[in-house]
Amino acid sequence: MNNKKAVINQVFVYIMSTIAIIFVGVLVTKFIIALQTDTKAIIEDKFYSGLDNDLKQVAARYGSEEILEYKLGSEIKNVCFVSTPSCANQDLITNNELNIEENELQILSENANLLIFNEDGISTEKNLIKYTSSVGSGCFCIKPDNNRFELLLENRKNKLFISEYK
Repeated sequence: MNNKKAVINQVFVYIMSTIAIIFVGVLVTKFIIALQTDTKAIIEDKFYSGLDNDLKQVAARYGSEEILEYKLGSEIKNVCFVSTPSCANQDLITNNELNIEENELQILSENANLLIFNEDGISTEKNLIKYTSSVGSGCFCIKPDNNRFELLLENRKNKLFISEYK
């Protein structure tokens, strides 16, 4: 009779152990997903604040010129600088394979001069301090290489110019 009680107690312990292991596994999985999301947000915030600070520093120093490297998350496919809304046109979309309509790009570029794209389309848009693009049309996109890209920031005649550094 005692043997049956011991077997029942062992089965109960096994079931409770399995439930506890599954519960801990679910908690660990949720923690890892939350950590990845937080990491992406931190990288994005660091990029925006770093770029904004760098632009302000170069804009404040007459005749300065700096080449700076920036890092973004792996899901980012294009970073577009749109110095004037009029330069956001079909060429920018087709040349850079952006997943967006021309009229959408035109509307976004009226409120933001930095547009970031992932494979689904627009990821985020920001309005930085006023700058001029060194590129002929005034708009250019950069495809990050290994999540990194370099910009040339120049202060010429107290105007801030941005271009891709290759």
